[in-house]
Amino acid sequence: MEDSGVMEVARNESLIQSIVRAHAWVDCLRDGAYKSIEQLAEENRLHPKVVRQALRLAFLSPEVTSAILERGQPTGLSLAQIPKLLALPWAEHRRLLS
Repeated sequence: MEDSGVMEVARNESLIQSIVRAHAWVDCLRDGAYKSIEQLAEENRLHPKVVRQALRLAFLSPEVTSAILERGQPTGLSLAQIPKLLALPWAEHRRLLS
């Protein structure tokens, strides 16, 4: 906690980069730049499973995505924890911020 009583947040550049990449990949798939996740994976020299998992970050709630990109994420929140939470409804994503 900071002196003001507000929870400290840390910028995790790896998480931010992963979220931005996920949104870019979704746009590429939607626009037809890649015909499939497999083609996207091949072009990026990644396994399709890795790409599928990364794409899930594009579907975080807008509130959580904005908070992470603009203010950072709560201390202790990591890229590895987020996929486990993505099955939750967006309303429950807010718990990530508390």
